[in-house]
Amino acid sequence: MAAMSLLLRAGASLGARGLLSYGRSRNRLPLAVSVRHSSGEKRMFVITPSAYYDNRFKSLAMFYILLTGIPVVTFITLVNIFIGEAELVEIPEGYIPEHWEYHKHPITRWLARYVLNPPPEKDYEKTLALLHIEAEKMKLRQDTKLAQKLMFDRGDGPWHFYQTPTVENIDDAPKTTPDF
Repeated sequence: MAAMSLLLRAGASLGARGLLSYGRSRNRLPLAVSVRHSSGEKRMFVITPSAYYDNRFKSLAMFYILLTGIPVVTFITLVNIFIGEAELVEIPEGYIPEHWEYHKHPITRWLARYVLNPPPEKDYEKTLALLHIEAEKMKLRQDTKLAQKLMFDRGDGPWHFYQTPTVENIDDAPKTTPDF
């Protein structure tokens, strides 16, 4: 059966190309050969790339987004319902509010207190410390420059302790003969 099916298909393709026409005339119809198309129409087997990894990435991305998103949204909703935003009230006398108490939302207050930048006073002190270090460096550079200038003017620097070579000590003999 399989061999006959292959012969029929081969004959159909040769006939379609006009190779099986009788005689020398090419305008005759080819032999009628039955060709099987299973479902009534000829379908092409189109090779497409697999969508497995695309679908897997999408499902994993959705899983991990929901894995973190659902608890976060639940937490924020519970904080908004049960704690709520801060209300502006008069500050009692003698009380100095902390820097995080100026924020309205409780999550923002928690982030300002524990996660974000330090309080403004600490930032200010750090900046003052950096300015103090830079001022000390500048004063040290000025003092070094003044000391070098005075040593040069008075002649008591380290460069006056070494004997300066004279012209008689220079040997010009290698320069007089060329290299061959």
